[in-house]
Amino acid sequence: MKAKIKNNFNVILMYFILLQPILDLMTSVSINTLNINLTIGMIIKTLFLLFIMISTVYVYKKKNALWYYSLILLYALFFVASILIYENGSNLFGELQGLLRTFYFPVLLYSLFLIKDEINIKPEIFITVAAIYIFLILVPMILGIGFESYQITKEGTVGFFNSANEIGAILAVLTPIMFLLIKNQKKYLTLVILMICYIVVILNVGTKTPLLSFLFTIFFMIIWIFIRNIKKRKYKSLIASILVVLIMILSISVILPKTAFYKNIKVHLDYLHVNNIHEIFEKPQLIDHFIFSERLKFLDNKYKIYDNSSIYEKIIGIGYYNDNKEIKMIEMDYFDIYYSHGPVGFILIFSIYIYVLIKILKLKKIISSEENLYEYLKLISICLVLILSLFTGHIITSPSVSFFVASILLSRDDKKVFRK
Repeated sequence: MKAKIKNNFNVILMYFILLQPILDLMTSVSINTLNINLTIGMIIKTLFLLFIMISTVYVYKKKNALWYYSLILLYALFFVASILIYENGSNLFGELQGLLRTFYFPVLLYSLFLIKDEINIKPEIFITVAAIYIFLILVPMILGIGFESYQITKEGTVGFFNSANEIGAILAVLTPIMFLLIKNQKKYLTLVILMICYIVVILNVGTKTPLLSFLFTIFFMIIWIFIRNIKKRKYKSLIASILVVLIMILSISVILPKTAFYKNIKVHLDYLHVNNIHEIFEKPQLIDHFIFSERLKFLDNKYKIYDNSSIYEKIIGIGYYNDNKEIKMIEMDYFDIYYSHGPVGFILIFSIYIYVLIKILKLKKIISSEENLYEYLKLISICLVLILSLFTGHIITSPSVSFFVASILLSRDDKKVFRK
């Protein structure tokens, strides 16, 4: 059995990556149709995490993983004790769900990191997954049968999925990888078609995150294309690449006024009684409302709950409920993790996160290697993860998104995928 798992682990992992859109689809059906909070998708993802943990320790003999698993289990016991003592055990199930969602990422990341030499996640897997997500949003949007991104006021569609924030974050994280198609000039048509469909989708989901990710990626891709082609004097390739980028930007400018994103901006400005967008930057509360979607207000509210908590809760974290009411998430992952799980939980998560980042991101090599486009795109994706985790959230605290973050971090281009 161990030999079978070892021989097929990489294939199992890649198939599970491809399965993510289907699992998110199942989650959406469970929540929106069956009104079930404990979703089949989350159960399968949890079981798969357990499979990876068991494989890491008993198949690949990485016994040092046990120390980290043990620390998390010990912390979980203290966390549960806090809920029993200070919340009388109420909402224990919801608290445990929050605990699982948050610690899913570091456990997955550390486990896969320990066996990174045994796995080879192909880059085209991520492009295929991105295409599936785009298809499952675009088709329902065209047919008018998808779920709405917002219940009131704002417009947007998430296709057959549940959360606009999570789907937006997934598309944002996968955005740089889609540009790998630009490496092979024969795939320009595929790239243009995929990107036009992608642009239509991100502008109609209604959230800012994927659009910002797209613009961020475009900026750094222009830099890469310019430097690479000028150095090699490939002026035809430079012109062709610039034309592709211009088509993308032109597509956005043409499509934008007819999209949910544009309409939501107008709705938001009308709600704030703002006639000129420059007025927003004159008042701090308007900046918070328009730019940060009131995240600074939520940050202040959660800080006050944390500040009024006991010493024990300040160390272990205040969890996800207060006075039998769910605490509004700040949607800024670093702060949400700190207040929900205290300095102890924060250190447990970010010590591993930073350790893995330092170990696997050989920045000098990536930045200086103009030939390795995938490593460059991966670096862009990781930069986006670090930035978006701070400003928009739903990145490392959502298993649906954090699974891709861990997978991209540990992927590599050993087989020269999409190379000429």
